[in-house]
Amino acid sequence: MIKQAYYYNNLQLSFDGFPHYNPLLYAAELESRFGIQFDSMPACSAITKYMLPRTYDIYGSSRLGTMQASSNRKDGDNLYSRKLGGKGYEITDHLGNVHAVISDRKLWPQDTMAEGFQAEVLSRTDYWPFGMEINGRSDSSFSSYGFNGYERLDRLSGRGNSYDFGARMYSARLGKFFSIDPRVKEFPYWSPYLFAANNPIRFIDVDGEGPGDGTRKLWVTKIQVPTKNGVQTAYLKKAYYENATPAQVAQYKQSAVTPNGWYLSTAAEYAQFQKDPTQGAFQSKIRGADTPEKSNIFTNEIPNLSRLIPKNSVGKLTVSLDGEGSATYGYYDEDGNQVELGKLTADEEGASVTVDFDIRKGDGGLYVNSNSSAGTTTTAGVTTQGKRGQNRQDNMEDYGNEEPTKEDVEAVGKILDER
Repeated sequence: MIKQAYYYNNLQLSFDGFPHYNPLLYAAELESRFGIQFDSMPACSAITKYMLPRTYDIYGSSRLGTMQASSNRKDGDNLYSRKLGGKGYEITDHLGNVHAVISDRKLWPQDTMAEGFQAEVLSRTDYWPFGMEINGRSDSSFSSYGFNGYERLDRLSGRGNSYDFGARMYSARLGKFFSIDPRVKEFPYWSPYLFAANNPIRFIDVDGEGPGDGTRKLWVTKIQVPTKNGVQTAYLKKAYYENATPAQVAQYKQSAVTPNGWYLSTAAEYAQFQKDPTQGAFQSKIRGADTPEKSNIFTNEIPNLSRLIPKNSVGKLTVSLDGEGSATYGYYDEDGNQVELGKLTADEEGASVTVDFDIRKGDGGLYVNSNSSAGTTTTAGVTTQGKRGQNRQDNMEDYGNEEPTKEDVEAVGKILDER
């Protein structure tokens, strides 16, 4: 059970005529049934009480921090003022980890020789690679967010030990999720409880649904275009991406009809975008340049270890023995001769090895020659070899900040004139 504390503020709002729970009775019921605790409530009529969460998130292009809801900003009738110290701004690293939170209040320096003001540090946190806080170097009592920028679930298993990733809950002590990956079919060669492909320094697990995926968003706009038949209304859209591959970007640009990457849209699509720009058609996950390796496969339906034909000619070969024995492995050259890449030797506990292969100049086949004891099974598998983000493409910082230029409008005008 996750406890949620609330602050009650008298906003003089009347709920007369609306079906609702009396907040006082609702709070009492939660306290008696689940033990949820509430802050003290001012003495006023139940119908004028309004329930607020303890904190609000502050957003710009992404979450910037939090604001305390209990900070009273009303000084009198129609009179409000800004109260410093009620906001906390997050300082994050390249993975989104919240390392420090500073308030909106400036402090006079303690050192009389120092110049300028000092920031008020509300919390500081250092993490082990899989997200557990480092004792003695952390004080995260203020912030609700931490590892990878996700919300902490301190009441579930202690401070900084578990997180809500959206799709599932994560244990920073175990370095694993509590439930299986909702996209487990896309990664059959990994444990479904795995976090960030076991590489938390390089990857994050986006919403608990897989590490390193890219993002694509569409921006749809309306323009007025001069044509030979007068001024006409046209609709344009443009793709913005983060962590995309060069091939994906080339595909987006191929559909463009203007010099700056805009392509034609419709009035119906524009109306849908105005209603909800976050729906699936306008915002989606893509396989990114940082997405870890996906499965390669053998094209022969029942692999013969003496002739393994991978779908991709560059990748990684994994050879495994589940008991005592040995196996040599390699590839066939252009003349059909075996070229050994290595030898695997295992005791009764078994063993496995993974090596890179490139058979673009060979005849397209791999081999595994097994010399194992009775009862020992030899298996082989392959994966593709990713570039690990070497060619990632990003233009997401321009999302919502661009409009078609004069050259774009002229290009659309020529298209409309030809219709």
